[in-house]
Amino acid sequence: MTTYKSTYRASSILLLLLFVFTMGQMAMAQTSQQRLQISENNKKTALASFRSNLISEYALERTKLKEVAKLNNWKIKETLANGKKIELQGIGADGSPLYYETYSNEAGLVSRASTLNTDGLMGLDLNG
Repeated sequence: MTTYKSTYRASSILLLLLFVFTMGQMAMAQTSQQRLQISENNKKTALASFRSNLISEYALERTKLKEVAKLNNWKIKETLANGKKIELQGIGADGSPLYYETYSNEAGLVSRASTLNTDGLMGLDLNG
């Protein structure tokens, strides 16, 4: 009986070691040369250029939008009487202002997120 237990224990240890070394080999899925080859194919410069173009286009559009809003006396940001917030996002095809409007004030009240804000029940100075 003791021979059976010692054989079982030894085989269990061998299987465990085999498993550990196999997993270690799988964790090393890529060689450094393969990682270098993958990073060369990522087109990092093209992506960085694309990102830069998007940022500059957005900044230019926002500047134009603010100028048009000033000429037409449109509000850029406002908190409405019902607690909703609006922000000017663009100009429609007919020349009317397009606003983004929030609808989540009720969700904030139900989730009691307002207890985290300044003057909330928790006494924290957290806003945003």
